[in-house]
Amino acid sequence: MRKYLKELFLFVVFGTLYFMIETIYKGRITHWTMFVLAGFIGVCIGRINEDIPWEMSFWRQCMIGMIIATFAEGLSGIVLNVWLHLNIWNYSNTPLRFFFGQCCIPFCLAWYALSGICIILDDYLRWRFFGEECPRYNFDLW
Repeated sequence: MRKYLKELFLFVVFGTLYFMIETIYKGRITHWTMFVLAGFIGVCIGRINEDIPWEMSFWRQCMIGMIIATFAEGLSGIVLNVWLHLNIWNYSNTPLRFFFGQCCIPFCLAWYALSGICIILDDYLRWRFFGEECPRYNFDLW
């Protein structure tokens, strides 16, 4: 039960943080599904150091996080924007679109940076509040 409460806590933290970042970026309240998507992505990215050895390069972990976030954004975009026509985000004027127009390279790079923040925050929260292993990182180039 404690494991599920921990994951729920992390889900709420990441969902709330991203919801606030996106609301500030857009200048208006974002759609509630972004809280859910960000919570899911945050928990998945946070699992990187739980399932992969700490010795993996931090930059490689960020790459894995970017792939997780981009895939989740693409699938969510197809459901929310294409099928349900909610038009939560629109990359029609953004260069280098892919995944049926639901993702783009500039935001992949943003996800890369956000993944690094997410990894560090997740590790810190797990260490500080749940007594898990003290975070350590390998900052080798690759």
